[in-house]
Amino acid sequence: MSGQATTLNNDLPELSRLQLSPNWELLRSAMDHFTQFGPHSLSHPNLCLEILVDLTWKYFYSRRGTGTAVSSQADPVMLFLRNHAASRITNLQRFEATVNARTSQPIHVIPPYSMSEFGDEFLHHFVKEMLYRVYPSKSVLSRLDPGQWQEDSISYTYEDLDPRPMIPPTEIDFEQPDLHIRGPSSQFVNFPDMTWLGGQHDGYSLCLSVSGYMNLRYMSGGSRGDDAALWQAAMTFGLLEAIMEIKIPSTYLLFLRPDGSFVLNSRNVSALVLDWRRRLDTACRHNSIAGGRWVARVERVITDVLDALDDEHDIHTRYASGHLSRAGCSDREVANILCVLATICDAVKGMAMGVIRGLVPITDVQQERLFGTWSHQWTVAVLYRQMMQADGWCPTIFSRIHGGSLCLLAYTRAHQPFIRNVPDEHQHCREDHCAVACIDTATYRTRHVTGSCQCTFIRPPMDHILHSLEHGNIPIIVAEPHRGPVTVRLSSDGPYIAISHVWADGLGSTSEDGLPSCQMDRLIKLVQHLLPDSEGAFWIDSLCVPAERAARKRAIILMAQTYQQAEAVLVIDASIIAQCSVNAPLEENLLRIATSSWMSRVWTLQEGILARRLHFVFFDGVVAVEDLQDRDAFQISAGQRSLSFLLTPGIFANRLVHSDPTDLLGTAMGELAGRTTSKSEDETVAIAVFLGVDPAHLLAYDAGKDRMKALLLEVQGIPKTLLFTNDQKLTEPGFRWAPHSLTSTDRPWPYDVDALCTAEGLLTEFDILSFAPVELLEGGISIYNPPMQTHYRLAGCQGALDGEIQFNAILLIDGLPDKHRSKPCAAVHISVISDSGVLSQSDEESLVICEYRTYLEIENRTDAVAFTTRFGLPIRPSPIAGFLTEEVHVLVT
Repeated sequence: MSGQATTLNNDLPELSRLQLSPNWELLRSAMDHFTQFGPHSLSHPNLCLEILVDLTWKYFYSRRGTGTAVSSQADPVMLFLRNHAASRITNLQRFEATVNARTSQPIHVIPPYSMSEFGDEFLHHFVKEMLYRVYPSKSVLSRLDPGQWQEDSISYTYEDLDPRPMIPPTEIDFEQPDLHIRGPSSQFVNFPDMTWLGGQHDGYSLCLSVSGYMNLRYMSGGSRGDDAALWQAAMTFGLLEAIMEIKIPSTYLLFLRPDGSFVLNSRNVSALVLDWRRRLDTACRHNSIAGGRWVARVERVITDVLDALDDEHDIHTRYASGHLSRAGCSDREVANILCVLATICDAVKGMAMGVIRGLVPITDVQQERLFGTWSHQWTVAVLYRQMMQADGWCPTIFSRIHGGSLCLLAYTRAHQPFIRNVPDEHQHCREDHCAVACIDTATYRTRHVTGSCQCTFIRPPMDHILHSLEHGNIPIIVAEPHRGPVTVRLSSDGPYIAISHVWADGLGSTSEDGLPSCQMDRLIKLVQHLLPDSEGAFWIDSLCVPAERAARKRAIILMAQTYQQAEAVLVIDASIIAQCSVNAPLEENLLRIATSSWMSRVWTLQEGILARRLHFVFFDGVVAVEDLQDRDAFQISAGQRSLSFLLTPGIFANRLVHSDPTDLLGTAMGELAGRTTSKSEDETVAIAVFLGVDPAHLLAYDAGKDRMKALLLEVQGIPKTLLFTNDQKLTEPGFRWAPHSLTSTDRPWPYDVDALCTAEGLLTEFDILSFAPVELLEGGISIYNPPMQTHYRLAGCQGALDGEIQFNAILLIDGLPDKHRSKPCAAVHISVISDSGVLSQSDEESLVICEYRTYLEIENRTDAVAFTTRFGLPIRPSPIAGFLTEEVHVLVT
């Protein structure tokens, strides 16, 4: 090793006295690798300067979270750094000037403000980030895993170039690049086109690791653009070849654009993944040992790629640096590339999950890495959301379709949204509220089929409508196109079609006002298509539900019977009609239905679920929901499965109607998430029937809060996760835990019915973390659990605080969160907790009464606290002792 490397190696142990990271020896080994390559433009003293400056700078930020000012003269760590700099760097003024420039303030005046601690990987990240800025030379990265300082990469050998296939060979003919799975447009794995940076892929041996892929193709003296191109190639072709154990020609995935550039396109990735799935399934079923070896390889490759993506995102976000930004990619280009790469990896993980479960034994670590989420998965999802909103999608769509699947988000983003009026019509919408879909009845106007039409309105005979409702009968409209007035008969007199629609499309009205003649003719033709031998009989709220209060209540009470007894329910939605076709791919039609206004409304949930037959009006025909269920398709990705799952009223109607009566609310909550209604008090009425509750009992109350209380008491069996929402709660004694609405999208799974609603409160079991009485402050509360020697932080979410909140316990499901994790909890006050924080129970079966206070989140901060205490710094705020008692019988009031 050169003298330069030896000197550097001697410096590192002095820095290691700070004991900032368990990865120190690994980092020193990586630095040794780094110094083997040259020549470098910067000398060793400059490298030492950069290390010290970054240590100082990061230390400032870690101290800011403590609320204490930092002085380089008094602080022991700062004094060590300063003295070390003085002994190694002659120009101390340069050191301090560089630090001052980084912090934008003198080093002895650092104002305290809230910032979280860095944690155990503090030094690990700092060395990588510093090296990326100081030494952009390819020699730093070429011998290592893509962007990662890992033992696997440092110990890289050319054994990776001697592949030993563990699964059968591919059946794909790469000479036919237009191979498809089922149809000309059918795709299971879909992502936006990604600009290809020019990485050279073809002409090399197969590598079964991404680090081997990168090393084999590295050319010394390359530019920053070459670095980024090679990194991108390793994250795509390198990943797919290592996982699938086949050589993939670049022409199979890269396509030429008119401007002469290339893009990586998703259309053939689906064929690769499908072929891979079949090969894997065969291998794992016939040889579990080979399957286990394959799982180990997949886990390693996926972990390497996800770490590389995390690292690239971190460096780009913090320093506008990284492979892609150094190569000149714009922020939008970086976001697009990271989204595509993450989506490919998400598809691979989803595929592996489908094969491995039940066939191959795996370790807990492999379970977490292959089936768990990764640190920036949500960040990538947010990038997709931002791009979708820029394209005109409503924010509510993101919360409705995310479900943890990047494939599904990518597929959605690849399609244009339905625009009802103007491109920016959703700019005032939120994730939990679509302003466009909600209507104001005071200003609402029923629309004609065309904007220029001025035909007259047709109204049913009101005396017939009112007479039917007064006698508990369902009024049915009978009419023929262009032939005189409509008549009214009873539902029991013959078959009829029930029309399901959303008022935002312009078809809303009342019996008193009626509908335009043009709309009537349109409805009659659609009805006669489904009932060709009938008299054109149908029910629609716009003609059969009066505005008069008493009659409207009677019609609502009969609503469930209306849809249950109909020969079929016909869905008329403007976005579905405009964007769905009988000739379109299944996935696209499912997506359009899943993202339609019809799927976003509370009332339409029961209309779809209670239907004996459900049909949708498409642009070029009427389609039965059964034709949208591809039972024989080979489900290969989380995205495609999620699309099927989203069509809940059709595909899963029987699941709700025939569910265990004691589990109805838990099942329904999953279907209600994200749905809205223009009148909040109607929510409980709209879902009452399929929960086994007579809506008449709820209509006896006018206020939504009274209806919710009555519904919960009628249902009785509910999921205790209802407590863990940051929603508005009821205020009545015994029901302070109950939400105003059941449509929240942030409620944690599962929805199992495991609690009993009574007039006195909610009876169930919870784990309880008890402590001395505290008041919730903006900075949160630090808690130390002595038996487990773990630290936690309690904090309220936005909107959770309402004045002073005092409590002495929190309710948890399945104990405290693991390291680096957080989970929802409920703050309560319990009278039988002593001043020292210990829960007193006469016996294990005794009932503990808990007064609900608010929703909180608890985060495991054990590693962050350990990092702080290594410097001898105080923990802010000072922790209080918390004691965990498991499986306590409670009554939450």
